[in-house]
Amino acid sequence: PLLPSGDIYIRDPLAHYIQAASMGILGVDNFSARLPAVLFGTMTIPLTYLLGKRVCNKQVGIIAALFIAFCTMEIAWSRQVRMYQQFQFFYILALYLFLQIMSRKEKRYVVSFALSFIAALLSHTLAFTLFIVLGIYLIIFERNRIMALFSYVRRHKIKTALIALVISGFVAFALIAINVVSVLDSFGFENNQSLYLTFLKGISLWVFVFFWIGLIGLLRTKLGVLLVLCVIITFIITFYWH
Repeated sequence: PLLPSGDIYIRDPLAHYIQAASMGILGVDNFSARLPAVLFGTMTIPLTYLLGKRVCNKQVGIIAALFIAFCTMEIAWSRQVRMYQQFQFFYILALYLFLQIMSRKEKRYVVSFALSFIAALLSHTLAFTLFIVLGIYLIIFERNRIMALFSYVRRHKIKTALIALVISGFVAFALIAINVVSVLDSFGFENNQSLYLTFLKGISLWVFVFFWIGLIGLLRTKLGVLLVLCVIITFIITFYWH
């Protein structure tokens, strides 16, 4: 996106282009500017149901979707001209598709997962935390698959080289687009502590208690551990984010 100053704003480009497309089609006003956040926030509700159903069961999926549907913060951000609902949607979608790949061994989800992950990266820089989470999960629970992948690489050197070239191109584009250097420089220890502590204090005691009960309950399964890693790692990083 080109600013009036002539500078190019490269942070979270996908969100800005989607907002621009909305305003280009419907006109420049508050409705068209806010519409993408409304749509992504709404689509997150059924997606949350699918994620909850995949990790636990149908009942958990319904409860999780209801929480998302009536959560005050979710409703508030779905009304803002910001990228957070879009980022949240693609993050959860990438996570769900990854679970489909791991649980059902369906290769047809691989391309969709890659595109969703790239879309999340181009929606908000915080999406790089998913890469960390999935890496830890694979090392802990899927070492055999990692070894099988290395074996496949040795047997298909030419094909793998081409695949690696394509992946490198996507990664390079994503890194340029999200301005990783500025992200790494943005970590500190005096930024968002008060903001998040205020948020935590404002949460209902019962919601806070049920959150920890659910978090501990997830530790019983591999897929549950994956969600716990998403929560803990993302929260720790955002806690010290500029």
